Amino acid sequence: MKHIVFDEKKCAGCNLCELFCSSKWYDAFNPKKSRIRIKTEDYVAPKYNVCLQCDDAPCVEACPTDALIIDQDLERVVLIEDKCIGCRLCVRACPYDGIYWHKDYKLPIKCNLCEGEPECVKICPKNALSVGD
Repeated sequence: MKHIVFDEKKCAGCNLCELFCSSKWYDAFNPKKSRIRIKTEDYVAPKYNVCLQCDDAPCVEACPTDALIIDQDLERVVLIEDKCIGCRLCVRACPYDGIYWHKDYKLPIKCNLCEGEPECVKICPKNALSVGD
């Protein structure tokens, strides 16, 4: 399935991807509301955490209410917020730390590829982010 691909060698650590993601989905420039996370530390290559839209998604398997489904048409894992009970089993099940719990929303937040036009990819000034398989 398609997912956000990260090239750590190109990343400048500007975190614009986080800011524009949070702005698109939550009307706030707040990295804690971003569906992608870039970790930068002094003298260490940047690392990223984002939903990798797994074919055999452990988060989907862990969800007791079918609030997470695989959308085959857009090749992504989708959260159906109305079905979510806030158990956080999906957050614990993700081996890539790609789903985050946000205390204000009482829901998990995860990348949904911006319905096919990822803001983080569009805004990255160094082209460190792309969409790939």
